[in-house]
Amino acid sequence: MCTEGEIVHTLPEGPPVDGVTTLGEQVYVLREKERDQVEVYDSITYSLLRCLNVPNLHRAADMTSCEHFLCLYISDPVYIA
Repeated sequence: MCTEGEIVHTLPEGPPVDGVTTLGEQVYVLREKERDQVEVYDSITYSLLRCLNVPNLHRAADMTSCEHFLCLYISDPVYIA
């Protein structure tokens, strides 16, 4: 049981977070970094499970997920044809 304002879990320190979403039993974290990746954490232990490579990601601004289609959607305001 948690009381109001109590911190239950924290993500590992690192670059600023641009977006967070959950899908199933996992937490997806989008951070400012040189590589085009999304960090995937276990939703219970908050331990890093893996990093997903996202080709052609330029300046990601946020992300969300869809349980119905089991997809992540990442907004990237930079369009390069």
